[in-house]
Amino acid sequence: MVGCSDYKIHALKDDARPPPDIVVDSAEPEPDPEPEPEPESDTAPPEPPPTYPDIEVSHAIIDFGNLNAFGDVDTEVVTVKNVGDADLNVTDLRLNTGSSVYTLTPLGSSILVPSQQSDFSVAYDPVTYETNTDSVTITSNDPDEPTVTIPIAGNGSAPVIEIDPDYHDFGTTLIGCDGEKEIIISNVGDVDLIVSALDFFVSFPAEMEISLHEEINGPLPWTITPGSSKNVLIGHEPYDELTDSGFIEVGSNDPITPLARADQVADGDFALDLIDDFEQDEVTSADILFVIDNSGSMGVWQTALTDNFNSFIGVFAVTGVDYQIGVITTDDETFQGPILSDTTPDLETEFTDQAIAGTYGSSMEKGLHYAELATLSGGDAAPGSDFLRTDAKFIIIFVSDEKDWSSKTDLEYATHFKSLKATDSMAVTHAVVGDAPSGCDSPTSTWARADYGEGYIEVSDLMGGEFVSLCAVDWGAELEGLAHDSILNRSFELTDIPYEETIVVEVDGSEVTGWTYNDIENSVDFMGSYVPTSGTEIEISYSVLADCDLFDEE
Repeated sequence: MVGCSDYKIHALKDDARPPPDIVVDSAEPEPDPEPEPEPESDTAPPEPPPTYPDIEVSHAIIDFGNLNAFGDVDTEVVTVKNVGDADLNVTDLRLNTGSSVYTLTPLGSSILVPSQQSDFSVAYDPVTYETNTDSVTITSNDPDEPTVTIPIAGNGSAPVIEIDPDYHDFGTTLIGCDGEKEIIISNVGDVDLIVSALDFFVSFPAEMEISLHEEINGPLPWTITPGSSKNVLIGHEPYDELTDSGFIEVGSNDPITPLARADQVADGDFALDLIDDFEQDEVTSADILFVIDNSGSMGVWQTALTDNFNSFIGVFAVTGVDYQIGVITTDDETFQGPILSDTTPDLETEFTDQAIAGTYGSSMEKGLHYAELATLSGGDAAPGSDFLRTDAKFIIIFVSDEKDWSSKTDLEYATHFKSLKATDSMAVTHAVVGDAPSGCDSPTSTWARADYGEGYIEVSDLMGGEFVSLCAVDWGAELEGLAHDSILNRSFELTDIPYEETIVVEVDGSEVTGWTYNDIENSVDFMGSYVPTSGTEIEISYSVLADCDLFDEE
């Protein structure tokens, strides 16, 4: 064979010979055959059991019991545990109502692995006497208990002030009367209430006042036990028609209301408003009694009077008044001469003869006393005499440079002189005397001096009369004014008792101020040089106080 010479053929032993179906490839060996898959089993292997979180909370309820609101605080620690076999995720922790007396801290850990626990706390800090309720809600991924609610309860202890009423309207109180209201200060808490201060504030002018009943309540501070009270009194006594207001402030240990307040309001009103109308009429007749001091120092003053007599009596003559004149002295009640009138011949001379009464009379001048004697029954100027006529105005003019030494009071003399006439306005006295309170010196004589005409001035004030200075420079003008005042009404009696501050006087529609209220005679008296002239219309308006006794009975 061609090319076979290079090869040697070796015979193989029988046990080395490959199986018949194996073909030996001299190039590469064949790979091992792939293993055949095992046949599938008819039953699947069991799955592992599922895992779940499970929440457990240490408290079913939280009850703090009673705590004092003055600083007592209590805290409860709540434990949250995961008793499941999967992670517990706490997604929310909250107070449901959010009461300010309860405080909630966060949970230490919001994700708890199995068997892990964490805490949060609830604190209770009461502020007053009350019951406080709330609840804590815990939300988690616990599948069968996703929400856990823990009720919370607590009671606060404290004093609690209550003022009843906290507002009071007196309504209308009649001026001259008064209204009252009891204010009750109570402790509706469960701890002693200590009232340390009580102040009362009122509008001006102050027409409300408070009584703390210290004779019963004792002085501040007051201790008011739970369920007890103390009363104070608010009074209203109005003086005008303005609205009055006030309030009390009570300081105490009430933790919520340490300064409690109660308000009051009231109005005042008069029972009646009146207007009295008058027309000024001149008197048609007058009886004039001169009481002339006849002591040693009176010479210059007697002369001044007589020198200016015409100025005085001329007013009566011009107005047509039917007059009579009588003259007595300060130490004798009998007339110095006949009664003078417009029919007396040489009237000025006759008056001078009587008015120059001499200077040898008593140095203890008692003009008021002797004027009273002259007007008592049987006297020259007494009712029923030829001098004192029923329908004539009675005018007494005192002329003296000394005080009056009479023994009775000014009011007693004024009352007597007014009793001589049916109405007070028909009797008047004037004082031509030394100035109050220190007297005066004559403008025409270096030695003549007039002491304060004490007694005469005061009686004339009570009678609605005038004071004329004995030291006047112009006696004529002063006496003329005195004559005008004598024949015009100065005093106007009112029909009811007024509240003096409300009196308004108008003359011919214009308000005037030259007057005073005479509470003894219940009259408006014009003072000084002003007297409404004849024919003028006088309107006096005023308010009347209530008859409180009658009002209370109604």
